[in-house]
Amino acid sequence: RMVARLGRGLAILGMVLLVGLFIVIPMLILVLTSFTGEPIPLLEYLTQGRWSDIYRETAQNFTLYYYSELGDTRRYSQGLINSVGLATSLGVLFFLIGQLTAYLTGFFNRHLGRNLRCLFGWPATLLVFVLASVVCLTWRSWLPADCALFPIFRHFLPGRSWEARLLQTFGFCPVVTLLATALGTLTALCLSRNDLPGRRWFSALAIIPLALPSFLGALALKNLLGINGVVTKALSLAGLPLPFEAQSVWAAVFAQVFLYFPFVLLTVAANLENSDDSLGEAAQVLGADEAMTLWTVRLPLLMPGLAAGAFLVFIRSFGDFSVISLLMPLNCPMIVVEAYRDLSGSTYWGGAAMLSMVMVLTLLTVLALQKYCLEKGSFTVIGGRGVQKAKCCADNPGLKWPAFAFCLFVFSVPLAFVATTFVVSIAGEWGIEVLPHSYTLSRYGEILRSLLETHSPIVNSFMLSGPGLFWSMLLAVPVAWVINRGRSLWRHVLDMLILLPFIVPGVVLAVALICAFNGPPLPWHLTAALVVCAYVLTGMPYAVREISASLAQLGPSLEEGSQTLGANYLLTLIKVVIPLIWPGIRAGAVLVFIACMQEAAITIMTCPPDWKPVSVCIFTEIQEGSIFNASAYGIVLFTLIVVPYAFIKTTITSGSVKRMM
Repeated sequence: RMVARLGRGLAILGMVLLVGLFIVIPMLILVLTSFTGEPIPLLEYLTQGRWSDIYRETAQNFTLYYYSELGDTRRYSQGLINSVGLATSLGVLFFLIGQLTAYLTGFFNRHLGRNLRCLFGWPATLLVFVLASVVCLTWRSWLPADCALFPIFRHFLPGRSWEARLLQTFGFCPVVTLLATALGTLTALCLSRNDLPGRRWFSALAIIPLALPSFLGALALKNLLGINGVVTKALSLAGLPLPFEAQSVWAAVFAQVFLYFPFVLLTVAANLENSDDSLGEAAQVLGADEAMTLWTVRLPLLMPGLAAGAFLVFIRSFGDFSVISLLMPLNCPMIVVEAYRDLSGSTYWGGAAMLSMVMVLTLLTVLALQKYCLEKGSFTVIGGRGVQKAKCCADNPGLKWPAFAFCLFVFSVPLAFVATTFVVSIAGEWGIEVLPHSYTLSRYGEILRSLLETHSPIVNSFMLSGPGLFWSMLLAVPVAWVINRGRSLWRHVLDMLILLPFIVPGVVLAVALICAFNGPPLPWHLTAALVVCAYVLTGMPYAVREISASLAQLGPSLEEGSQTLGANYLLTLIKVVIPLIWPGIRAGAVLVFIACMQEAAITIMTCPPDWKPVSVCIFTEIQEGSIFNASAYGIVLFTLIVVPYAFIKTTITSGSVKRMM
């Protein structure tokens, strides 16, 4: 019993140190830096007991100057507006302020609060969004050029070209989220509601966009639509123009939509598996046509999956440093790139910290809006699994081949990304023709020979990802145990803090870690130790979620029975719990490995020059214009991600089938 208590105490102490040292303290330093302009050595002061120095230094240097720069500095304001959209921001702010006003008014007058909640509801928000969109798109035509405006207004007004006005009116990330949500939902409906030829193959191909790091998607688009791209040459020979250039806003939107739509596809497909199609048939029996049934019955039941998938797409798009920095034009600043430039260029701590906090507040606002929308509706599923799917397919035979053509197009785009990258990686002589004259494997030979070198990118990837995977899994099991089996309210706080590095963009987390570990007592900046810590923080949420799902399916009766027979907590964990949740542990390990191998933004900002992994090597090669070498390394990285994932996924599936039998 004493050993069990000691082990449990050490586990709790380890979790407290992990959360406090690598999450709470860096985020606090980031908040303080956004007001002071210089990182406060909070960790040093805490270890030395100099509590008063924290207050003194914060009070002496406290200023709102860096937040005022958001309106005074054009690249800051335009970066924020390009990311989230002016009309979209005004609509969301109108809705949130209106609902908050109604909520506070309800304390004094419940009837007035209810009326205000209806007044500031979705119809009024939509009207504000439409009016703001019209003003933003047309202000150049009716506002005189010499009109005197406050400088802050001129910073936020959309640009002169239509492309700039569309981007700044609706926002890059909302457009990507909307398109990816529509694409993922339609694909899920086609796969779930139609008996398509090769439906299993289509479902399996969803792994390709998930296994493609964002910088590989940007590289593939350059190989397709760049100056010497395959599609560029094919259209040039045919005398046709390009739909859009590789270095453009539309290219970045296209890349992110086809990289992130599987998040919506998977969440909506899971909802469809648990939905009962008899509800839609009941609506049609009562007189509703197919369109009305879709709008009033099917889509509301899919709302949890749609909201979860859309939120995942938004946070990925908002924090995607690779695609934005590689494909967006230089005249279209984005907030994530500006935060990186402030820290990597002139080391402007105040600007980088301020932009990081604005990004965090934006994501928290989107998260609050998502939870508000879901909590206001009821999405109860009646009847369990959908028992009428086969009949639905039989009633709509005309949708079979259009749905097949749509899915073929959707999944052919990620396949084209991989295929084009492979062709470029083995290209020898390549002129103006669509395909190369000759092919060579010399680049792969150089990659293999580099394995024997001291600082090989592939060896560095495993040297950094291996410890990150080990510590992530070692900490994820007790953390998931506490979150699922604990009775204290602190487990909810722990769950939120563990999930925070997943929600926060990589650039923001990198800025926070650099601020915290830039000096004593732990001067880890530009060391491999800080990269491993960052990998643990970003990978552990995947493992905790997978293990928590396995623990949720495992009732506590087996653990109680083991303890009744005399086993302590540690023995119960090793002999009973871990064997039963082993599939979840393996799945979490695969997701952690993929997250470590794909990570680019944090690695670029924290990795020492001698420890550059494959992800940083590819990003650097793309920036330097070495597309052929970058493509070869990209195929190697893609293989390192896909093969283990597919193998372990198959093993887990077959093991689950055997246990069910």
